[in-house]
Amino acid sequence: MRAAQLNIEQTQAQARLVEQHAAEQASLAAERITKAEALAQERIEKAEACAQEARERARAAESQLKAAEARAIDAEERLEHLNQALRRKFSAASKTCSSANHNNNRSLN
Repeated sequence: MRAAQLNIEQTQAQARLVEQHAAEQASLAAERITKAEALAQERIEKAEACAQEARERARAAESQLKAAEARAIDAEERLEHLNQALRRKFSAASKTCSSANHNNNRSLN
């Protein structure tokens, strides 16, 4: 009887140790989960901040692109105006030269 009682006490002590160990492991697991969740949340926030920054940079780049397109269109228009002005001047100069040559030919004859 005494041996059976001792065996029961040893089994109960072992059960308590197993329960204590399980509780410690559960506590450690809960801490790891809490830390992992906090780290995951931090990474999510950083990713969201990076995404927001990327959107802002994209908007700025788009704005710069539109401004560059407007400048290019303006430059093309100015170039076309200059070409038209040069054609008019060239045409006028050409007519003046033709007229002068025609007059010179008349005076030579």
